[in-house]
Amino acid sequence: MVIDEDKIPTVNNITGETLPALTYVNTTHKHFNLLDKIISFDSDQQAIFDLLPPLVIIGSAGSGKTALTLEKMKQATGDVLYQDHYHSRALQRFCLDVRDIQATAEAVIEEDQPAA
Repeated sequence: MVIDEDKIPTVNNITGETLPALTYVNTTHKHFNLLDKIISFDSDQQAIFDLLPPLVIIGSAGSGKTALTLEKMKQATGDVLYQDHYHSRALQRFCLDVRDIQATAEAVIEEDQPAA
């Protein structure tokens, strides 16, 4: 990718009042990530981000698992499988429901068959 710097507008007169405050900036890393907002991984998150897949990321709510995963997926090429616990349970319930429906349908069909 080539960036035409002449097309980047010059920004003048920036004051602290016009800029939103960043909630966290890791000063040991010279880059940031962009999802729906600018994010900066802490040292533990960055260490996990730097690992090669496949990965299983486990952490408490709000620990950055989703942000790490979404950023990691941006680097992927080819087919990608993303599985989370919530959707895994929903898929298991769906499969069980389908099996129940299939078993019920087979039982109804057997009852409707004329005796031989």
